[in-house]
Amino acid sequence: MVYKVVSTKLADDEYTMLVETCNREGVSVSFMVKDSIMMRIDPDYLMKRFIEMMDANPEFFTQISDKIKEKNKEKSELTLEQLSNELGLKSVH
Repeated sequence: MVYKVVSTKLADDEYTMLVETCNREGVSVSFMVKDSIMMRIDPDYLMKRFIEMMDANPEFFTQISDKIKEKNKEKSELTLEQLSNELGLKSVH
């Protein structure tokens, strides 16, 4: 597999925030950047991540269902990205 380099052109304070977020979530900067890019360019990427999480944790599907039901009661819609944030979806290695 060939890897390509991506320049983020982040300011020092932005890079610091990125590193702190990665440390908090227990992932590398490289993984965080790739994950973020893939969520924007591949509509199926987040769904694949959900499926990976369900395979790793059978209770994960229940958590997803509960969040969706909760939002339905509030009469508001929830995007996949918002659902991911609500569930605290972290990287799968």
